[in-house]
Parts: sequence; structure tokens; C-alpha cells
Amino acid sequence: VNRSTAFTPLFFVRSVEVQREIILFLEPFHVALALRSLRLECGMTQRELSRLTAFSTATISMREGKRYVSFPSMSTIEYYCEAFGISVYSFVFEVFWQADASLSSS
Repeated sequence: VNRSTAFTPLFFVRSVEVQREIILFLEPFHVALALRSLRLECGMTQRELSRLTAFSTATISMREGKRYVSFPSMSTIEYYCEAFGISVYSFVFEVFWQADASLSSS
């Protein structure tokens, strides 16, 4: 999964003021969107992802949900990144892309 080769999100080309606005706009929901998007791009079901991580399908479903209200720990992000075969940087890139898309549509 590599969004950076397909396009560059506006977050990385906008002014510092707009970047600051996006950072302040970040919510756990954007992490949830990124987790779900990356899982689907990898062609995985929640059950398959569960086998690759230390998380149950219920936990994965909760973290991908629209009402997820917590930011995951760094170790949790690393588990997901390992399962997706991506770097933490790529994951953060995806989260910012999701936030930028949400901000642009509002």
C-alpha cells in the first residue's frame, strides 16, 4: 500500500497554517478510517488481520468504527503496520490523508 506514489494529499503541499489546522482537526475517527482503508487495500478481512496481529476481530471492528474515541498506542500502530507491511510513516501519512479528505469535504 503506497498512496504517495498515486497522489500527494493536500496536507503535504499546503501552507503551514493549513497543515496546523489539519493537525488540530485530527481525531481518533481519522485513525479508524485509515485502519479500515489500509486493511481493505491489503485485501484483508478483519478475521485475517486478527490472525496477523494480537487483536480479536471485535477489537479490530471497534477500532475501525465511526465512534472509536481513543487514539491507539504506538505499539498498537506498530502491530497494524507490520500486518499491513508498511512503515509507521506510511500509516501516519494515511491518517493525515484521511483528515485532509474530511477537512476538504466539510
